[in-house]
Amino acid sequence: MWYRSAVKLLPVPKGKKVYLLISSTDGSAKVFINGQHIAYADVKKGELAEFDGYCQPASFDITSVIKPGAENQISILCTRTFFNELGTGGLLGPVVVYREK
Repeated sequence: MWYRSAVKLLPVPKGKKVYLLISSTDGSAKVFINGQHIAYADVKKGELAEFDGYCQPASFDITSVIKPGAENQISILCTRTFFNELGTGGLLGPVVVYREK
């Protein structure tokens, strides 16, 4: 299942990072910002092509690919990787763009 949205992001103070938070999925999620794939950085496993975690949050560092002050296209590809009692797949909660303080 694909999700797409465009959002205008404010300028980012120098030295601060910007992240995309996926609050919950039912399966895996691959993130693309302005057409560029963003790998998921797992503390234990290193850099992965996608996040895979049922009902768990995941943050992606999108600092290097955003266009501050302009429209940015966010695309998320969710894949149902296992069968569970929900039988849904896709996003189960909100997606948020945030930056460091």
